Amino acid sequence: MSNVAIIPARGGSKRVINKNLREFKGLPLLAWSISAAKSSKLVDDVIVSSDCHNILAVAKECGAIAMKRPADLADDFSSAYEVARYVYLNQLDTKPDYVILLQPTSPLREIQLIESGIKAIEKDNSIDRVMEVNSLKLFSGKVVNNIWMSDYPEDKRSQDIEETYFPSGRLYVYRAKTTMDINESEGNTSIILGDYERNINIDYESDFKKLDFVYNNYKSDYEHLLNYYI
Repeated sequence: MSNVAIIPARGGSKRVINKNLREFKGLPLLAWSISAAKSSKLVDDVIVSSDCHNILAVAKECGAIAMKRPADLADDFSSAYEVARYVYLNQLDTKPDYVILLQPTSPLREIQLIESGIKAIEKDNSIDRVMEVNSLKLFSGKVVNNIWMSDYPEDKRSQDIEETYFPSGRLYVYRAKTTMDINESEGNTSIILGDYERNINIDYESDFKKLDFVYNNYKSDYEHLLNYYI
């Protein structure tokens, strides 16, 4: 089996300018995802797809394969899956069995995370995709004509609310022949349940404070990513 990690990292971030190149603990944010992929024994190649010359240059410096992305896949509407599929179909000479998608805006990954996803999809042929999810109990509702309409009665206890599950952003593993070849981003999806306390998605400047907090509180789980470059 062959496994290729693809890291989509465009240059046009707006809320946090140049966030994929922002330094954290002395390394560009992008480098943390490259390090996670390269530290996995089950990943054969690590590819960074970008429209930005500076990002591609940093990717090469960090030991990844840098691949130029067309402009129509570098706007606000392009999905990470579309980018990964473009790389798979148009830029790989040898097609892998599995594509591992890593978002650089979720930089902290435990050493076993990627391998857990790959092993999960390898052992079950009915699964097309594995992704890590987090969960929360949300006292949710909607607003109609400026009126709050709760999904739950006011006396509902928080512990009795159903869990809401959502992608963590840290890991997606695709079976290439049933997703990349036929343009199916979902299919049968299995999950790895992650810890929301460690959930990081760098969308705003304040997210760097949480990133620093999580790293410092769980340093032993993440310092291998930093040590890779020392």
